[in-house]
Amino acid sequence: MTTPATLWSLAIAAILSAAGSGLAAKFHLDREDKALGTARSAAKRYAAIRSNHERLLAEQPTAEEVRRLARARALAKALGARLLELKSQSETPEGRDADDSLSAKQWAYVGNATPREAITSVLWAASQGDVERLASLIGFSESGQAKAAGLYSQLPAASQQDYGSAEKVVATMIAGSFPKDASSVTITADREWGEDASVVMSVDHGPSGTRTNLYRFRLGPQGWRLLVPANVMDGISQSLLAQSEEALGAAD
Repeated sequence: MTTPATLWSLAIAAILSAAGSGLAAKFHLDREDKALGTARSAAKRYAAIRSNHERLLAEQPTAEEVRRLARARALAKALGARLLELKSQSETPEGRDADDSLSAKQWAYVGNATPREAITSVLWAASQGDVERLASLIGFSESGQAKAAGLYSQLPAASQQDYGSAEKVVATMIAGSFPKDASSVTITADREWGEDASVVMSVDHGPSGTRTNLYRFRLGPQGWRLLVPANVMDGISQSLLAQSEEALGAAD
């Protein structure tokens, strides 16, 4: 027969057992919650690291972008070398009046108040490598303007700042390719209509013969400017591209 004392002891034991089980369960739950919190924190850190890694990968330049940057730097290097070469040739000009026929010794900077004066000044600046003055004497046809802007945009930002304009880049190339055998010129015809003009000029290249071309001009706030046509811009772009490719090859 179970006595009241025994029943009381059993009840106490049951209560203590239940309490112990509850404490154990709570301990396990707390540990699981802590582990879950740690896992969640680790997952957040991993997600942040992965997101940052993907962002850095997206910001890396592509192979084509690296190639384009290298070509732009080579382009700037080729232009810089050409400009330094031309600066070493530059001399102080002496003004002369334009004439229908001028030997190379008579070429001079005479301004650009008229198309004839402009072409005389262009001849002098190009032959002497005076890029600054030549740049102030040239402009572009509508189609040539787009090509000149495209050529200028290929340069690195630092080189664009150094040159300051597409005109100066093109002037560097024109002066650098000016024929050394040009001994004299003869203007055979000229015509003006409004803000446009044309000059027909023959250039004597000595043993190579004489070449005659028509040159177009446009009047602006700073006087008449020789218009560089689109086909000449194509030749300048190809020449500059070839020089930049050579510079790239030498660098490799």
